[in-house]
Amino acid sequence: MEEAAEAKEPVDLGIAGMSLIESLREMWRLRSSQSDEWGTIVNYLQSSLADQVLENLTPGQCSNLRSVLEDHLVPSADTGSIESAIDLLEDSDFQPLKPLMDLGKNC
Repeated sequence: MEEAAEAKEPVDLGIAGMSLIESLREMWRLRSSQSDEWGTIVNYLQSSLADQVLENLTPGQCSNLRSVLEDHLVPSADTGSIESAIDLLEDSDFQPLKPLMDLGKNC
């Protein structure tokens, strides 16, 4: 994704983004075999990408997505703190907590 964003290749970026979304869906299906923190971070990544125009992601956004994946979700990683994953996403103008805020408005 980062390479496509840096090269300003929107089609390649969109394809890579859709591949990531599909991978996150599959990871969500596997969440019961992982820690609660792991599932929460997968959920926040999905929320962050839900309203994004994938073709418009910046290299910095793609880099932070990769960091969250590598630092929190790969098998060799410690899930780390959920707060650090949220911070990385929010630093890239993603809104991982938006669905929760939207729920609060409807209560």
